[in-house]
Amino acid sequence: MNIFDGIDKLINGNESAAILKEPVLLLKEQFAALYAQLSICRNQATALMEEISNLKMENENIKFENRKLRERIESFHNIKFENHKLRERIEDFHNSNPHEHACEHCGSTKLKLIRSRHSHIFEDLGVRNVLFTCDECGNELSVMIALPSS
Repeated sequence: MNIFDGIDKLINGNESAAILKEPVLLLKEQFAALYAQLSICRNQATALMEEISNLKMENENIKFENRKLRERIESFHNIKFENHKLRERIEDFHNSNPHEHACEHCGSTKLKLIRSRHSHIFEDLGVRNVLFTCDECGNELSVMIALPSS
């Protein structure tokens, strides 16, 4: 029973109120239409709340994945940085003068390795011919180095 059922009884019981019957019927129809629309809106609101909940959960999952990916990227950058450092050390070792040989012309120990190859004469003894360039005067220096035995 709604508000219009009571008004209908009053109108039907009172003949002078018959004039109000038509506007009341229009109001009743409008009320029914608005009530149906309210029901639809409530259903839509419930569906939207459920969608919001699902989107929040999906957002949390994406944030979690994003955190994991950022950690992996950071790990990758650390590995890349370590790899770069190791390459620099290897390059320094190959381009360096580990035995501190001195240039015969200027006496500098700032020598850069040009090449290293086995000595044809002393190959069985593990001796290598090493050619350096002096960073100070630019002259070349050839040295025989005995490799440590394995």
